Amino acid sequence: MLPGVNIPGQGVYNVVFVVTEHDSVYAFDADGIATTPLWHVNFTNPTFGITPASADDLQCAAIAPEVGITGTPVIDPLAARCTWLQ
Repeated sequence: MLPGVNIPGQGVYNVVFVVTEHDSVYAFDADGIATTPLWHVNFTNPTFGITPASADDLQCAAIAPEVGITGTPVIDPLAARCTWLQ
């Protein structure tokens, strides 16, 4: 959770970031006042070959049907940066 994040056009919120196997990143209101995502971005771009990997291709039975952003995002409040790995 990152406190006091200014979401342009929406206000200041305590934010929790969520990543998905479909290469999406969401910002949600950690206090639950806003119930829809405050912010969302999807990093897939099939035109450039940027898509989640197939679990079959990776021989990964634990995560299926696709493998995208798997790890927990790391928040650096001093740099105002959130980092994740695909």
